[in-house]
Amino acid sequence: MQTVDFLSRYPVGEPEEVSIFETLVHDYPPKHTSDDYRVIESNLPQITDAKHTELIKHEVKLVELTGEWLQVAQQQDPEIKLILEKLDKGLLTPDLANTYEINEGILFRKFQRNKKNCKAPIVPRNYRWVVVNSIHEAILHMGLPKTQDKILEKFWFPNMGKFIKKFIENCVTGKIAKTPSGKKQIQLHPIPKTDIPFDTVHIDITGKLSGSVGISEYYVVMVCSFTKYVLLHYTRALTAKAAINAVSQMTQLFGAPSRLVFDQGTSFTARIFTEYCAQNNIKTHPIATGASRANSQVERYMSSITNLVTVAQYIKKQSVRQLLPKIQLVLNSTINRTTSLSPIELLTGRKPNIPGMITIDEHISPPTRSSLIDLRSEAKKNIDRQADYELKRYIGKGAQIEPLKIGDFCVRQVEPRVSQKTAPKFKGMYQVVEVLPHDRYILENLNSKKRVKYPHDRVRKINQDISLLPQLLDEDESEEEYNL
Repeated sequence: MQTVDFLSRYPVGEPEEVSIFETLVHDYPPKHTSDDYRVIESNLPQITDAKHTELIKHEVKLVELTGEWLQVAQQQDPEIKLILEKLDKGLLTPDLANTYEINEGILFRKFQRNKKNCKAPIVPRNYRWVVVNSIHEAILHMGLPKTQDKILEKFWFPNMGKFIKKFIENCVTGKIAKTPSGKKQIQLHPIPKTDIPFDTVHIDITGKLSGSVGISEYYVVMVCSFTKYVLLHYTRALTAKAAINAVSQMTQLFGAPSRLVFDQGTSFTARIFTEYCAQNNIKTHPIATGASRANSQVERYMSSITNLVTVAQYIKKQSVRQLLPKIQLVLNSTINRTTSLSPIELLTGRKPNIPGMITIDEHISPPTRSSLIDLRSEAKKNIDRQADYELKRYIGKGAQIEPLKIGDFCVRQVEPRVSQKTAPKFKGMYQVVEVLPHDRYILENLNSKKRVKYPHDRVRKINQDISLLPQLLDEDESEEEYNL
């Protein structure tokens, strides 16, 4: 028997009378089960009748509130009781009195909804959490408008919008399972750049290139932050050794960079790679997980390189390893949108030729040469101008950041490439143990104590008041909504 009005069929004696609402909030916060509704364990008095006792052993599901119990609950609420007394004595103005109606001893509130006149019973203060939680779970944790609209179909209480909003903000299930919406709390913090070639280098490793079974092909991409010169290093494994070999190749050509910027890939966070950089006086700048914009210098080239590999393979029918030198030359010989120069020209002062292209005899059209100092000065202005533009664009796109503090609890966003469409979008629970510059945090898992670095726009704060008692959720309410 799924829907049982137990008390109406088996009345309990007056001295032992128990409110169903008292049962619902008896053990707060309530426990959850996998059922669609909240399952409440009955705390009703024991009945010696074996037939009745067998029924009590079953769980009571919250699917309907009887009028008798709602009437009793309203009588126990001081605010509602005061309204009933004033209505009975005629102490309310006619306009205000017309917004209330008493039906079967239950106080209703009249209101307009969707241009229609409606009325709904007023929920006592102590039981609002139970009502909101039950309906919010029944509609699978939908957002504020849908939850509020569904509640208004059956119930009403003062400051309902504020109460439901605070409830949803504290809903851990919604924060973990649902995708982010609205404007991101995000800001852009450009890395200061010098006009010195290969002073700062961005590095990353592509995913698996070949679709052949048993063949793993990758390439390491290194980009000079000033000249935009690209170096491609072929490798058969995603290891720290492959990353070291790539950086060594670059160092043999241009010397060791002052700074390396990379993501949290295991190839770069491994101890041997960190030791290699320290031995060569290379400062490391690992970006926070998921903040690919911090390594955008190299991220911009990823799709371009993949497309060029596809085109070159289609034309020349060669392997990836054979094509990488050609692709590297093409990228470095063509103009860069930010600097308005090709990387080779900015590096050497000379406009490069690509083997296979038609050229003109230098006697007819001698090559123009510009001062390297002038070229780099102009490129620096173009880079700064583009950085200012991107900064203004980002400021207009994102919402104002509400920073987390040390000790705050949060969940972190799951990487899209390792999550399924229907899997939870966040995981946790984590605590902020350190606040880093540029809106980043060091988070510590409450269970494993493992620490990770994450940017602000990829974490969701879990409010500390998630376990507040129902009556504290509406602590900011006043009697103004009752118009007393």
